[in-house]
Amino acid sequence: MLVIVVDEPWQDSDEFRSLILEKLNNYCSYFLDGQMRREYPDCTQTRICVRLSSTQRIPEHARVYISELADAFKEHGLDVETKELV
Repeated sequence: MLVIVVDEPWQDSDEFRSLILEKLNNYCSYFLDGQMRREYPDCTQTRICVRLSSTQRIPEHARVYISELADAFKEHGLDVETKELV
């Protein structure tokens, strides 16, 4: 499991959605490009879960967006989930 901590308030803006997408893309690349296996050779997982852990409540508009992203990333062996830390 890879964890992204989101500690700023969730915004319903293109800029904020782009920020979340960029973070997920970076984690996806870390896994798919083999960097994770090079750094952790004992990791034999073919699927990885990325958890978006939020220090704030995740509003419905963000849950919908994350669900759409999760569907797209699933094809690449990356599962996406959320967790509220409040």
